[in-house]
Amino acid sequence: MAAARRKRKNNRGNSLGILAVAVVSLILVAVLAVQTIKMRDLKQDYEAQRTRLTQEISREQERRLTLEEQRIYTQTKQYVEEQARIKFGLIMPDEILIKGED
Repeated sequence: MAAARRKRKNNRGNSLGILAVAVVSLILVAVLAVQTIKMRDLKQDYEAQRTRLTQEISREQERRLTLEEQRIYTQTKQYVEEQARIKFGLIMPDEILIKGED
């Protein structure tokens, strides 16, 4: 009888061990699944941010080119003459100013 009791105890111990391993395995699988989903979402967020930043870089490069062209233009004689006419009403010595009636 003592041998039969030991066998039942061992069977229960083995069953509990197998159950414990199964529960731990299920928990690990669940944690890995949740982490995989979080990582996928994070990857999508990063891809969207990368696309947005790439577009912003392109816009800023175009803006830089426009500003560079403007900087070069402001250093020309033509620009200086235009600003003198607009801001100060100056004319070239060989020009005749004709004003209409208001």
